[in-house]
Amino acid sequence: MTTDAKTRTDRDRDRGRTLYRLTADQVMRMIDLGIIGTGEDVELWDGILYKMVKGELHNTIVLLTAEALRSATPRGDYHVREEKSSKDGATSLPEPDVAIARGSPGDTLPDPPGLDRLALAVEVDHHTSRADGKVKLNRYADRRIPIYWIIKAKRRLVQVHERSQGSGKLARYTQIRMFSGEDEIPIVLDGREVGRVAVANLFPPAVRARLGSGSEG
Repeated sequence: MTTDAKTRTDRDRDRGRTLYRLTADQVMRMIDLGIIGTGEDVELWDGILYKMVKGELHNTIVLLTAEALRSATPRGDYHVREEKSSKDGATSLPEPDVAIARGSPGDTLPDPPGLDRLALAVEVDHHTSRADGKVKLNRYADRRIPIYWIIKAKRRLVQVHERSQGSGKLARYTQIRMFSGEDEIPIVLDGREVGRVAVANLFPPAVRARLGSGSEG
């Protein structure tokens, strides 16, 4: 939720009816108790719990992207997290579609790793343009995640955001590179290129053919 939306919600509510914002600890406890099922796709963002609806195109792109990144990621120094929670303060459990975290799995137990431990984050934009391109971009830049990919599911296009600057609402990435078709995206972790992946390999073949003919699906 953007600051403007948050302010509007707070201003428009009744005095006797306030929005109850959850904490990350409360949500993790609800998962432990089975109140929220471990298979449910939810994301806590600034105290608000969002239900995520993911189609099969989204799921397939996430799978292919995770496989591509995993094959290039140096084991021991980093690990790939696929649709797993991160922690950001007391009221947010962001869940990038794919992320590369520094260190080994379980290093931060019992908590998930913080956003500051991510070397690269990926979001698949199928029906989430505003969240991925504004809300999450601002937060990831503010937390100084060095590289942020936005995969445009309907356009077979990847935006690579780099060089974060600013803080709070003014945080942003100052460099954006666009990759499409057979372009190869450098996989860069903390300033070191560890591999490359062709954009076409992030999409299932049937979708590649359909999008290549001009249809956006």
